[in-house]
Amino acid sequence: MAQLDKLLAMIKARYHATGIARFLEWWKGELAPLVPPRVKRLFSVPHEQLLISATEQHIYLWQANEAGIRLLDALERDGDVEQARARIVACLDEFQEGTPAAVYCVPADQVLHKSIRMPAAAEANLHQAVTFEIDRQTPFSVNNVYFDLQIVNREPPFLGVDLILAQRSQIDAYVEQMGELGVRLQGIDINVAESAGDQPAVQPETKGVNLLARELRVHKANKRVRMNWALAGVAVLLLVVVMAESLYLRSQTITQLQAQRDAMRSEAFQVNELRQQLSERLEAANFLAEKRANTPLTLEVLAGVTSRIPEDTWVQRFQINDKELQLQGLSDGAQKLVESLNTSGALSDTYFKGAISSDQRLNKERFTSASTIDPAAPFVSLTVEQDDAVETEADDDASPETGDSEGTEETDTDAAAEKQPVDQVLTQPGED
Repeated sequence: MAQLDKLLAMIKARYHATGIARFLEWWKGELAPLVPPRVKRLFSVPHEQLLISATEQHIYLWQANEAGIRLLDALERDGDVEQARARIVACLDEFQEGTPAAVYCVPADQVLHKSIRMPAAAEANLHQAVTFEIDRQTPFSVNNVYFDLQIVNREPPFLGVDLILAQRSQIDAYVEQMGELGVRLQGIDINVAESAGDQPAVQPETKGVNLLARELRVHKANKRVRMNWALAGVAVLLLVVVMAESLYLRSQTITQLQAQRDAMRSEAFQVNELRQQLSERLEAANFLAEKRANTPLTLEVLAGVTSRIPEDTWVQRFQINDKELQLQGLSDGAQKLVESLNTSGALSDTYFKGAISSDQRLNKERFTSASTIDPAAPFVSLTVEQDDAVETEADDDASPETGDSEGTEETDTDAAAEKQPVDQVLTQPGED
């Protein structure tokens, strides 16, 4: 066991001698404030201590934690031991993290404090090396004192060391006194705060050393923290296993998919070749059919236009260019022609190309119009009843006093005009 402690001390000393230790300490100090307090409590040992300070007549019990230090109780030295034990147990119930580490605070005037320099090469066995210096650096023998030390600086090839020591008899008396009260000490530190008589002037302020003999020190393990670390380790292990299994399954899946991809790629090339051949043949076969379907039939357009133009309109030129129909002619009201053609179903976007001029000889409007033909849409022909309604409305506007007999005569005339042949529509005025 001694060999193991010596080996660990050597490893620790060499580790602290490197720059990695200082970097990690700095990094830890920077990251520690970012960790939520709840997480800290789960994975760190609680920094709670039962500090014990004494005067000539009283023993003071203090609770020290991250929130600060507060006085729990003050026991009389000459009081009843059983009553003191009960009061100490009641004080221990104030600690929420279980039984704390008990540390006895020795007044600073009862210890010897000396600064010495040691070779840096002795850091691995510094405690043992200091034992040889006690007889030379202090008036005490190493067998009559308990001591502890702190490294305050490293200036190669030397170390700055604070040596703190106290007489064995005095420390043993404190340990025995606390044992009678049922308190087993985990450390003996120095109270650097001054006291005034029997009353402590301020709260105890420790230096961070331990003058208790190493064989008397009790290391208390926090079961809750150990359990949390064990559970965290198991969780990390399971996570690593799951990730490794996921990567393995992914690798296997990728291998299978690559094989399937190669097979499907070969089939896809064959399908694309067949599809291209089929597409070329269908394109050649459907070329004429599509050309025929997208080209409007001249006779259908001529018949539809004939059924939509008014009786007072003569068409002098009828021309189809692709899907555009151009009409040129004479009319009593050219604007009515645009409205009639746009409502035909197969013609849309009818407009006049150029201005409408007036023919003084024939007393009509000369126009040139253009329309867009939709080959898929049928023509909507005007019915006889619609013609009658239009003509009747026109006659009523022209002659409000016209009788029923005249309306009947005009209706018969319109019906006869509806039955005119296409050639008659295309005839220019004056050619009769």
